[in-house]
Amino acid sequence: MARAPECPARPANAARSRGGELAAIARHAAVVLAGQLAAVAFGLADTLIAGRYSQDALAALSVSVAVYVTVQVGLMGLLQALLPVWAELRGAGRLRQLGQSVRQSLYLLAAASALGMAVLLMPGPLLDAAQVPEALQAEARRYLAVQAWALPPALFFRLYSTLNQSLGQPRLVTALQIGAVLPKAALSAWFTFGGLGVPAQGAAGCAWATLAVYAGLMLAALALLRGRPLYAPYAIWQKPERPDWRQLAAFLRLGVPAALAVVVEVTSFTFMALLVARLGALAAASHQIAASVATVVFMAPLALGIAASARISHWLGAGQPARARHAAAVG
Repeated sequence: MARAPECPARPANAARSRGGELAAIARHAAVVLAGQLAAVAFGLADTLIAGRYSQDALAALSVSVAVYVTVQVGLMGLLQALLPVWAELRGAGRLRQLGQSVRQSLYLLAAASALGMAVLLMPGPLLDAAQVPEALQAEARRYLAVQAWALPPALFFRLYSTLNQSLGQPRLVTALQIGAVLPKAALSAWFTFGGLGVPAQGAAGCAWATLAVYAGLMLAALALLRGRPLYAPYAIWQKPERPDWRQLAAFLRLGVPAALAVVVEVTSFTFMALLVARLGALAAASHQIAASVATVVFMAPLALGIAASARISHWLGAGQPARARHAAAVG
């Protein structure tokens, strides 16, 4: 009697599928994590250098970073929300439309930069409301005035990072971030302590170093967008079209809730720095050290979320919802 044909080994195939998706998400997350840790190293270097300069400088840095991070992370969350949009367009093979969407996002970037700069250049009401001591306010204002000009290139680099993550190519961003760590530390030390004709600037020196490094990262990102074959299919490097208000409104519908969610999470740490500052320079300096450690720990789940989001959106764009659900479960 003939034997019935055996059914395919579905559990084995499913296991291979799970393993393949897990490997893809893990590779993506590991690369993103390396870049995120490099970016965190910017802040760790500033903490160490300001602490070596003086306790008051470290305390002023703690207050300043609390304000700056609240603004920066919220606006970065607004731009990071574009990742699933672009990943879905790539998955659907709508490459030229992806490039057009990137150009439209420049209008969102400009508006976010203007809003963030306005807050950083006029931090008085926030510092007064938190009853930050006058001795710390002066140095904090100097730091934030410089960081206001560092915000636009930092946000542009985040936009470039989001684009690369949506394409499943985060390595370029990570390489740039790792390559910037030593220049950032060297410039922070130079501008903070002074030397070679540069006067000592205390905590504000760290902000000048941030401005220089992010300006360099923005220029590097522009050069890569212009010259790398990776971006050629998307035809990004063209004259921007007029604002597409419907598309920008769709960006905001995604980005504003994401930004608010991130701000709520971050302000639980950052506003605490303003409240701790009432207790004096020692308490504020100690809080800055503890917050730096917490930031490092947070980067691992953040990288995993970014990687999983890129994979899920890619499969949705490709018209494969089952694989998208699978990627979500694996993530």
